[in-house]
Amino acid sequence: MTKTITQPAASKVWWFSQPDADHVVHFYPFDKDLLAALVEYFSVGLKVGDTCIAIATPQHMVSLNAALRANGIDVLGAVKRGQYVMYDASETLERFMVRGLPDQQRFLKSIGRMIYLTAGKGKPVRAFGEMVTLLWKDNNLDGLLQLEEYWHNLVQDHPFSLYCAYPEKVFDKSAPHRAAINKICACHSRALNPA
Repeated sequence: MTKTITQPAASKVWWFSQPDADHVVHFYPFDKDLLAALVEYFSVGLKVGDTCIAIATPQHMVSLNAALRANGIDVLGAVKRGQYVMYDASETLERFMVRGLPDQQRFLKSIGRMIYLTAGKGKPVRAFGEMVTLLWKDNNLDGLLQLEEYWHNLVQDHPFSLYCAYPEKVFDKSAPHRAAINKICACHSRALNPA
């Protein structure tokens, strides 16, 4: 069952000691809110020795890395140690899409392999994925919900912490979108600021 957590926009996201299989969705109002949450999520992980995987747009990756450095994180050192791994969200998504939908076997070969290899190092894994947001922006609701299901199954099969985020502005308050929001939240163990 999804635990809903509503926070004021100005507050920081509270990353309490991460369960091994925490799957969080965050509906954020502005990019600065996403950035603040990502910096906290990855800073905490990198400081305690977790392996962190960021699958993001180039724009968000540049902002995230600059903010991590400003927060005292040696980004280059973490990359060299294999503790911080970065992937382009669009390129990663293209690897497992077939006729407009994610293909489960390709997803497992791409994302599943990435998680298994990273987790095989014996460290807890924290991942951020922005691919579902790209599908939403392309108005591919079926693909988005299928991808959320694949992520959920992956978290259940091989425990790791997964943080997903959606800009609030992509949702309107219509009944069809409300049903989609409820389905998205149901795929996660925690929902922050649901629209």
